[in-house]
Amino acid sequence: MRRKVVLFVEILAWLVLAVGLFVASVLFHLDTPVGHRYVRLAANILVTDLIAGRLDIGRVDHVGLDEIRVAHVSLYDRHGTKVIQADRIKLVIDAMAGLDGKLRFSHASLWHGMLRLEETPDGSLTFLDAFSERVETPPDRSWVEFILNPN
Repeated sequence: MRRKVVLFVEILAWLVLAVGLFVASVLFHLDTPVGHRYVRLAANILVTDLIAGRLDIGRVDHVGLDEIRVAHVSLYDRHGTKVIQADRIKLVIDAMAGLDGKLRFSHASLWHGMLRLEETPDGSLTFLDAFSERVETPPDRSWVEFILNPN
């Protein structure tokens, strides 16, 4: 019986090591030029699919566990008007939200930015309208939750 327990613990340890090495490898490769291109394309497509507007990230400078730095970023409203533009943005990742399966940023820094404050016909601001949900998504189909925290 003791031999079976030792064998189980050894197998479990190897599995944990393999998963840990795989995660470390993915994180290492995300912060390479090829990883930056992948993150840029994935973010542009995934975020644009979730919001009414369109996100355009020109370049990813750094991807890490703690932060993401991007450059030449533009956000367009649902009518194609550029409502936010920035030369550089640094997003600090909320790791505790990530454990719940949510992508949340504890704070963001923006350099040389422009925010267009115009009202839509219904009275909301254009940049807030760009962040509104594109199409109502059933709760069971959403695999990523984005939270815009004004604090």
